[in-house]
Amino acid sequence: MLFARTKAIRNIVRMKKILNILIKHGFGDFIEQLNIGRVLSLKRLFRRKESPVYNRAVRARMAIEELGSTFIKFGQILSTRVDLLPPDWAGEFKKLQDEVPPFSYEEVVNVVEGGLKCSLNEVFDDFQKTACASASIAQVHYAKLKDGSAVAVKVQRPGIDKVISADLSILYTFAGLIEKYMPSMRRYEPLTVVSQFEQTITKELNFPTEGAHAGRIARIFKKNERVLIPKVYWKYTAKRVLTMERVYGTVIDELETLKAKGIDFKKVAEDSIKAFFIQVFDHGYFHADLHPGNLLISDEGKIIYLDFGIMGRIDDETRKYLARMLFSVVKRDFRQMAKVHLDMGLINPDTDLRAFEDELIEITEPIFGKPLNEINISELILKLLNTAIHFDMKLQPNLLLLQKSMIIMEGVGREFYPELNMWKVAQPFILGWMKKEISPQKKLEEGKAIVQDLVRVGTELPHQASDLIKRLNEGRLKIDFAHLNLEKLIETIEGNGRDFFAGFVLSAIILGSFYVIGSSKGPQFYDMSVVGLAGFVVAAAMVLKRLFRKQ
Repeated sequence: MLFARTKAIRNIVRMKKILNILIKHGFGDFIEQLNIGRVLSLKRLFRRKESPVYNRAVRARMAIEELGSTFIKFGQILSTRVDLLPPDWAGEFKKLQDEVPPFSYEEVVNVVEGGLKCSLNEVFDDFQKTACASASIAQVHYAKLKDGSAVAVKVQRPGIDKVISADLSILYTFAGLIEKYMPSMRRYEPLTVVSQFEQTITKELNFPTEGAHAGRIARIFKKNERVLIPKVYWKYTAKRVLTMERVYGTVIDELETLKAKGIDFKKVAEDSIKAFFIQVFDHGYFHADLHPGNLLISDEGKIIYLDFGIMGRIDDETRKYLARMLFSVVKRDFRQMAKVHLDMGLINPDTDLRAFEDELIEITEPIFGKPLNEINISELILKLLNTAIHFDMKLQPNLLLLQKSMIIMEGVGREFYPELNMWKVAQPFILGWMKKEISPQKKLEEGKAIVQDLVRVGTELPHQASDLIKRLNEGRLKIDFAHLNLEKLIETIEGNGRDFFAGFVLSAIILGSFYVIGSSKGPQFYDMSVVGLAGFVVAAAMVLKRLFRKQ
């Protein structure tokens, strides 16, 4: 009870500090709308005049920077939500920098030794006292293990979990008040936005999760000689300590240094974009924090990824949406582009497709007046998303995270090599995905999966029936019937039983035909087994017979 009361008092103190910062930057009107003064039993809130020097977007960014690490992270994630923020606000929030002074070496030692359950000297031959990088959640120190391996040790900032927990509580309070007192904002689901942020930042606080992300990306590029992912030393990793291989390279935006090293700019630019599309289209799992500081170039020209705290995931349906949309863009098939959004359930079924198509044409036609290598894919997707928002399109946060990552990658690639043709690099991945989706093999696999599910249900049914009879015999199952046309019910059940048995046999025939049709044995017809084709003919005859009988 005492702990809960202390925590509540601490949160109120933090809330008052946040309110003062918001008022200082001219957001007193926002606070008044939320009735926070009444919630906190404050006698009055001083409303300051808004400074004419800066607009509201700039002042919001300045306020967030002053609010500290949790809010900076939140603002960075909000910068990807083009469905929530106006373009000028999103642009300002992208400027948020997560750089804070490092904490002391004594605190570093305490965190590392506490996490690894041993002294620093037992693990490391050398541990640099000065951090090579420092951010709000953690800082990094270079070190050397007892076996001579050079490593980078990421150490979590002491007490940051408590700070984030308190700030999350306050963010939930804000979100709840917004939903209550600002009806126009309810459609943006502020509580859901905060919940999604909580999931992201909680994972970022758990360093073994980040190590697992690094391992998964490493497996994706295991056979790719152009991408290097640092190894995780699991023996020396804990919840607040992450030990990884130290990799050597130059930050990707240090162009003069890379030029002096003789790096092939065109190849590196294309390799970085290819690596991104491999993650997105081949695996649906991608590094979602690819700012220049997390991208290095080795002296051999390899792409090096760092910091795996934020990852994006897109399912098969979203990948299909992206491939079909970009494919439609290349073909300039605007009707198909509109239909893609409808098929994916991203716009309402009653949406005026003609109006949506006209909007798409107005956006894309001016873009196609440029040479292909000057067309910016990420900017095009952003405009398409903004258009869809006007039609109440439902946007997945991971799709927006992908769009943000694509903007960064395309921007870095074009700064690195201005003549970069994104469409040329992307085309094989888009066409490859489309070809895979419409290939006969894909349809066969889908058919096999459906039939296998039917067979599984059929094989499980006898066991379920046996269990039901056993429970009836033991008196553990009581069923009450009202005798209302029971004879008709029994006839229906018997009919359904016959239908199920016929369906089971039919499924077995189809499944067998799927496996036989590709066989090279026996007589063939257009490279297909005659026996397999015969199975499909028998199955079709059974279906037609039952259809005509029911009619």
